[in-house]
Amino acid sequence: MFQFERGDRTKVAYRRKPMEPAVRSMIERAFANKPEPKDFAGGLYGQEEVEADLALLEDRIARNSRPETQKDIELKELADIFEALVLLGVEKAEWMGKSVKASPTSDYDNSINKVDMVLEFRTGNESSHLGIVADVTFSSKREVIAEKFDYIRKKIKEGVLTEVKYYHSDITNSDAHLTELPEVVIGVSGRVVRELEDLATEGNYQALSEHWAVVRILQQMRAQLYSGGGYALRMGKKDLARIYSGRLAIIDRILAEKKDLLEKVGSRGEDDPVHMEIMNFAENWSRY
Repeated sequence: MFQFERGDRTKVAYRRKPMEPAVRSMIERAFANKPEPKDFAGGLYGQEEVEADLALLEDRIARNSRPETQKDIELKELADIFEALVLLGVEKAEWMGKSVKASPTSDYDNSINKVDMVLEFRTGNESSHLGIVADVTFSSKREVIAEKFDYIRKKIKEGVLTEVKYYHSDITNSDAHLTELPEVVIGVSGRVVRELEDLATEGNYQALSEHWAVVRILQQMRAQLYSGGGYALRMGKKDLARIYSGRLAIIDRILAEKKDLLEKVGSRGEDDPVHMEIMNFAENWSRY
């Protein structure tokens, strides 16, 4: 959930200076398996439905189009890089362990359903999914983060969770329309994104797997799943609370597996301003 609408996220001509080839290559690799709605026509959906969705997307982009400032350009660049880093971190550096698959969403789901990526957790013959909202901002202003939490709270209160209409599972090699996705916001400051970018473009996945951002992102996810589940219960949405509880158990298991890394990083990253603001909202969910 970004502060701007984007079109094709594989097009990365956001810098006034040419993007370094290594960074461009990293983003292209991360988004290589991005779903395209047209590929679902004749299978999961009819041609007319897909065309209607693409028309809706085009209209949304046109209505939200506006002249870009330099800050907009920088934010877009960082957003794409951070999202690519999370995707590659999960795939190449086992940020979430070995049984997790990270997939970017289609431009339709990114814009219409406000989900940037999906994590697929495989346990035995069953899969669980978690919608991820990747947020990068130069500012930790409360109103910026509040807008994202307000959106998630509103959906819980209404008794609905996020959906991803165009999803392809590389694990099961099947197309799916995902519903009832718990959604979490993750983020770090721009400075940290640049640190992670350097590691990824160097191919230093070992260092990427041991960066403190890994555990802070997991802690952000855990705090939101815990508070979101509690909020769902207070709103009388027991079915939603059970879904949150199930995903919380998965993240708790991953954090337990990262015990050594937690000890190694200590308190590093706890003072990252974006991390602090996300944790503040997650831990004080009902106050805002």
